[in-house]
Amino acid sequence: MNFKNLDKIRNITNENNTNLDCSSKYLSSLEGIPQKINGDLILDYNYLKSLKYVSEVITGDFICRSNRLLSLKNAPKEVGGDFICSSNHIKSLVGIQKKINGTFICAYNKLTTLKGRPLEVGESFGCMRNKLTSLEYRPKIVKKHFTCSHNKLTTLKGRPKEIFGIFDCSDNNLTSLEGSPETIKGNFTCSKNELTSLKGNLKVVEGIFDCRGNPELKNVKQQIIENQIIAFSYVTDKETFYFKDIKEEFEKYNLLKNKREIGNKYDFGYGF
Repeated sequence: MNFKNLDKIRNITNENNTNLDCSSKYLSSLEGIPQKINGDLILDYNYLKSLKYVSEVITGDFICRSNRLLSLKNAPKEVGGDFICSSNHIKSLVGIQKKINGTFICAYNKLTTLKGRPLEVGESFGCMRNKLTSLEYRPKIVKKHFTCSHNKLTTLKGRPKEIFGIFDCSDNNLTSLEGSPETIKGNFTCSKNELTSLKGNLKVVEGIFDCRGNPELKNVKQQIIENQIIAFSYVTDKETFYFKDIKEEFEKYNLLKNKREIGNKYDFGYGF
């Protein structure tokens, strides 16, 4: 038993066990911590290698950034708000609760898979700055933003069916938008990848479409038109423009494409 740890925790706790901030207390163990916190539990900047003895129920946020955690084994059984475990050495998400009411962020870890992830995230999900090559096992439901930038993704297959906020997949190894969702309610950033094509499922971005930093992506405006990607505005290496600037060309191409499809389906020998 680490008596120094126990003394530190006793000095921090209060009668009602509300909003317990244990940041920068040099903790190496959570032994002695209350098993229910009525509010937030913050464990940032300690020496924790394990969540053993952590509170089982936290009604507010649970934040354990910048420790030495290797896994989420023994994680709280119930967290009412955000769950943020960034900047550790975590290799597996196994052990976390299946539903996070707030935001879940596991950035700056050593994850190669999302296996064990929460099934539902009530706000935003962030797995940036890991070693992911796939979005397999991603949460089934994310109600706001989805950020998977700075990984090693080669495909967007496995991403959530719908993105209700920002979708950021920048700084990966993507060569196309295959596997992308059809509609993104916020901004979409696919900059700094290895894109050669905008071919994929994407049809509507209700915010900004940003595809800068893809040197092999040529004739970007024409690719946007040919792949019929509608966005409020577009940011490319060459220029920034709005949908209204390409609307006429967009509609002409769509009309021509439909005629070709009809011609292929009903070939009467006249050609189109």
